[in-house]
Amino acid sequence: MNALLFDACDILYHRPGYAQKMESFFGPKWPDLDRRHKRKIKCLQYEAARGDYSLDKMYDSILALYDVPADRRTKGRHFLIKAMADITFFDGVEVTLHQLHEDHFKLAVVT
Repeated sequence: MNALLFDACDILYHRPGYAQKMESFFGPKWPDLDRRHKRKIKCLQYEAARGDYSLDKMYDSILALYDVPADRRTKGRHFLIKAMADITFFDGVEVTLHQLHEDHFKLAVVT
C-alpha cells in the first residue's frame, strides 16, 4: 500500500459549536430547516464542488432554503463561510498525517 484516502469532516476534523453558531444566525428554526433541506443542500454542495455553481450561488441557494431574505444574503454568505472554515482537528490527526507523509505515503482527502 502506498496511498491513503480520507474523508475529512468527522474523520480528520470537526466543527465545534457548529449547531449553536447556525442557530445564532438562523434562529431556533434552523434544526428543522436543516433536516428538511439536508438532501438539497448536499446536492448544492456537490454541484458547486463539480463546478456547476459558484460558491456564492451555492451559499445564496442554501440561504434561500433557510428563508433568509435577499437583502441579508451577503451577510449570510460571510457567516456560512466563516462557520464552515472553523474546524478543529481531532487529537493525533496532525502528527499522524505528518508521519504518514514522512513514511512516503501519498495522502488525499476525498469528501
